[in-house]
Amino acid sequence: MSLAIEVPSAVAAALTEELALLSQPARLVLDGAAVAGDPFEPELAAAAAATSEESAMDAVDELLQLDLIRQTDMPRRFRFRHPLVRRGVYETARGGWRLGAHQRCAEALAARGAAAPARAHHIERLAREGDLAAVEVLREAGEAAARLAPSSAARWFGAALRLLPETAPSEERVALLLARASSLAATGQFAKSHTDLLDCIEIVQRGAQDWRVRVTTAYAAVEPRPRRWSCLPPPTTSSCGATRRRPVAHADEFHRRRDRRVQVSDSPPAGPSTHGPGRVPP
Repeated sequence: MSLAIEVPSAVAAALTEELALLSQPARLVLDGAAVAGDPFEPELAAAAAATSEESAMDAVDELLQLDLIRQTDMPRRFRFRHPLVRRGVYETARGGWRLGAHQRCAEALAARGAAAPARAHHIERLAREGDLAAVEVLREAGEAAARLAPSSAARWFGAALRLLPETAPSEERVALLLARASSLAATGQFAKSHTDLLDCIEIVQRGAQDWRVRVTTAYAAVEPRPRRWSCLPPPTTSSCGATRRRPVAHADEFHRRRDRRVQVSDSPPAGPSTHGPGRVPP
C-alpha cells in the first residue's frame, strides 16, 4: 500500500501517453483505485471516485484491456501492472480531489466495519491536528502491527503523535512515544528510538511522575548502561516524607561496588601477615 516510490521521468512520460487513451470514466476509476490501494477492490475504487459500482466495473474492463491493471488470485481483487503505474496515477490526480477520495475510502471502510490497519492509510492523509478519533484509529493500527510489522507500527504511532493536540494529557503523548520507540528499536533504528525516550523523560520531569518507572525501563532496553541515566529527574519525596531514590542511584552504587571489587582483585598480593597464622588483626 506504500506510495514511497519515485517515478522516473521517462516512465512518467510513457505513462502519460497510456493514460491519454482512457475514457473519462475509466480515468476517474483508475484515480480512485490508486487511492484505494494496491491491490484494490472495484467497490472501494468506486467509493473513492464517487461513482457507481456498475460504472466502476465497466471501467475495470477497459483498464484490463489496456493492461494498466491485472487480475489477482483473489476474487474481486485487482492490482496495478507495476507499483510505478500506481504511483504515477496517484501523483497526477489533483491534491484536493485526493483528500476527498481518501475521506470517501475511510468512510466506506468504516461502514464495512474494517479494522484500524485497513483504514490507517487513509486516515493518515486526511486527518487534521487535534482529530482525536483519527489518533485512536492510528494508535490501534500501530498496536495491531507492532509484533509482525514494527516498521508500519512506527509509522502509525508517528502519525498519531503528529495529530495529537498540544492540550492532550501528557500520559497520552508519553504512551505514544514509548510505543513508537519500541517499534523503532525493533527495526534497528536505535538512535531515533533513543530520541523518543529522551522526549519521554523530558515530559515525565514536567509532571507525569507515575510514568517514570515505565520510561526508565524502556530507556534501559535501548541504553543498557545505567550510568547514562543522569538525565532522569532528581529524587522525590513521598507523601510520608520518605525520599524515593532514583534507579540511577542504585545503578551507580552497583557499578562503584563492582569497580572496587575489580581493583581489589587486580591489586598485587599482600605481604605476609604480621599477626601470624590464624591471627585476626585487631
